[in-house]
Amino acid sequence: MAESRITQPVLFYFPGNMLLRNAGSQSRARWFLEFLIENFDDVTVYSHFNNYAWPWTEGHVAQFAKEYPSVQLILETETRTTEYIKRSKNLLIPFFPSMSPKILNMNAPWKGQKLARYFSQKPDAVVFCSFVDGLTQLGNLHGRPYYIDTHDIKFSHHIKLRKKKASDLDVIRKFRGEVALLNNAEGVIAISPSEALIFHAILSNEKIYYVPLLPHAKSLNKGVYEYDILFIGSSVQLNVEGICGFVERESNWLHKYKIALGGPLCATPEVRNLAERHSNITLLGYVENLEDAYRLSKTTVSPLEGSGLKIKIVDSLAMNTPVFASRQSFDGLKPGYEDCVFPINRDIIEFILNDGGALARAEDSARKYYEIWRKSGDEQKLLERLRAA
Repeated sequence: MAESRITQPVLFYFPGNMLLRNAGSQSRARWFLEFLIENFDDVTVYSHFNNYAWPWTEGHVAQFAKEYPSVQLILETETRTTEYIKRSKNLLIPFFPSMSPKILNMNAPWKGQKLARYFSQKPDAVVFCSFVDGLTQLGNLHGRPYYIDTHDIKFSHHIKLRKKKASDLDVIRKFRGEVALLNNAEGVIAISPSEALIFHAILSNEKIYYVPLLPHAKSLNKGVYEYDILFIGSSVQLNVEGICGFVERESNWLHKYKIALGGPLCATPEVRNLAERHSNITLLGYVENLEDAYRLSKTTVSPLEGSGLKIKIVDSLAMNTPVFASRQSFDGLKPGYEDCVFPINRDIIEFILNDGGALARAEDSARKYYEIWRKSGDEQKLLERLRAA
């Protein structure tokens, strides 16, 4: 018998425009929204219209209404004052972690008026927040239960992005702030098994949920290839450094293979210079149809550092395309990937690219592994807790 839908109102906070396709976190937000729509009767999305990184446009608002007709979209405007308040919260919480619930509710009287109106109309709403940092942007919770879809581990990401040591004071500060906010959450949702293990080590086990929420596979008919290796990514520093480092390190043999780069990273000076120096690289720019790009590519590469599940690996395996991955990229995967996600190693890469049989087997393994991966995790455990609330 199908499980009953949940009637309790739910508010889902994502800081900016989730319809954009220039960051993996936007894909995750759309998957999470679809999960909520599937299980809740009353879903509202709260966001900031003029978010500095991912602003909304009137066109995107109309597109959202068309794609998610049952979902109310509440958009507020960020101001310099709200930015100062957010930064103040982020500074205070690491020093006063036990006071984090009170600090979160620090707001200017005029801030978040639409959100306050929503809570006055639906006082029993449960809140799902994207990113632990999202809580300091959101505010106005006043003791309401909240769940955090973490996306990654904040302090670990900071170590990789800023090339810090774990013992550095600013890393310790971020760790204290992150743990304080997670400790007060009703539930902490991890995007990868490795992150779930870390959360289990530092938080109450009862509140940790590994929920991958992967989209349905799009099995492609492949066989006519234009590219040997594909990499599509945003312009964030880790993507740019990752792909440039991979090409430069392996250039003495990689020049024999056709490499396609796509996404916003193609507009960065570093990647444009890389393509000028290596004639085997094609810049695709913004990729409107991911399926076409993957259909024409034998494999993909994820040469990245940093924590969290790499959404580009999800996209690749969902379209039965094998992946060559850095050590850190493996951390986000469920075990069983060995026949479709391979380490970045010359012998392995050349074997897969040059042997049609090996490539076909890897494609088939990607298809099978992805379906097993999709069905894993604590999704039902999380829903049971929400129904019991």
